[in-house]
This record gives sequence, C-alpha cells and structure tokens, in this order.
Amino acid sequence: MGYEAYLKLPYFQRDDYEALKEALLVQFELTAEPYHKKFRGSRLERRETYTNICDRLDKYLRRWLAQSRMPETFEGLIDLVLSEQLRDCMTQEVKYM
Repeated sequence: MGYEAYLKLPYFQRDDYEALKEALLVQFELTAEPYHKKFRGSRLERRETYTNICDRLDKYLRRWLAQSRMPETFEGLIDLVLSEQLRDCMTQEVKYM
C-alpha cells in the first residue's frame, strides 16, 4: 500500500520527503479527519469501562490535534475546536468558496 502512494506522486515529488510523508498519511488515513470522526463518534462499547473509553477518547483527541498541525497546547486545542465549530456554522456556499 505504501508503494502505491509513492507511485501516485508526480515523478518530480518522489524524492521530496514531505510530499511522500503527506501521501502516506493520506493513504493510511492518518490525517486529522479520521481521528476527528473517531473522537466525535465514539460511544461506550459493551463491556467497556469509563476508564477505557476515556483512554480511547484521549488518544483520538491527541492524534486529531497533532495531525491538524495545531500546537499541542491549550491554545492549540481552543483553535482546533473553534475552527471546527466555525466550519459547522458556515453555509454550504461559504464552505466551498
């Protein structure tokens, strides 16, 4: 699978570490959005303790924050949540301008 991401890159970008890294993150769904969805969509599973779900939520939130390229600080978390809420408040026309 990783080789497929490499092959999809334009020839001139194949030696570019950052371009390859980004392609691999997308290929393996290690970007911010899957972690955002997992964080927001998490529910207590059968036989799961509150400690377990708290650990899971913590992992998803930290990965969402890290992959969003926000600083892993309180201010970074505020920026992440505010940008998400602002996006949700936008009309369809504004979102895709």
